[in-house]
Amino acid sequence: MFLNKRKLQDEILDSLDPSDPAAERSRLDLRRINSFLGNKRWLKKETERVISSAGRAWSLLEIGAGDGQFLTSFLEDERLSLTGIDLTSRPKGIPESIRWLSHDILKMSELPHEKDQNIIVICNLILHHFNHTELLKIGKLCSAADHIIIAEPSRRMMPLMMGYAAFPFLGKVTRHDMVVSICAGFRSGELSEYFTSKKCELDDETIRGTLRCHFS
Repeated sequence: MFLNKRKLQDEILDSLDPSDPAAERSRLDLRRINSFLGNKRWLKKETERVISSAGRAWSLLEIGAGDGQFLTSFLEDERLSLTGIDLTSRPKGIPESIRWLSHDILKMSELPHEKDQNIIVICNLILHHFNHTELLKIGKLCSAADHIIIAEPSRRMMPLMMGYAAFPFLGKVTRHDMVVSICAGFRSGELSEYFTSKKCELDDETIRGTLRCHFS
């Protein structure tokens, strides 16, 4: 079947100006899709479980931080220093206490973090944008992290069919990009190839179409 192997294609949103109405509509669609998938709720719960298990300070880094809303949800937690990494410039309105790096993750030689702090890396719907060689590089970069918590599209027929069923409620850009994302997604066991320095604590595909992984 055509979903047996990953297929990478360009996503329209990546080439649009952030102020383009089509881009704004797509970001709204993505927030709704994320809510349906429960990704941010699970990522937050998993992060809170990690930091509550050890009384120490943590550096929380999000690769592909987007609008910064996930990091903003941790503002009141004094155990965390927060850093967003994204190709885009700093989003308007996010607090100055969140460090923002407008960098290409593939060009970074080390993870930014506070001295003497343990590191948690969050990847929410970002790794499917990268090819095999790039993922190996990201995996090597993240080897310095204590925890890597990931939510990615599950490359299965059921999520694809659910995506097609949602077409009437989505903008043109999202209809294209969602199918591309699923075809570039992952199946259980595949991401372990890129994080070989870590133990896999969780590797699970949800019924709603997300692959959830936790490496430590």
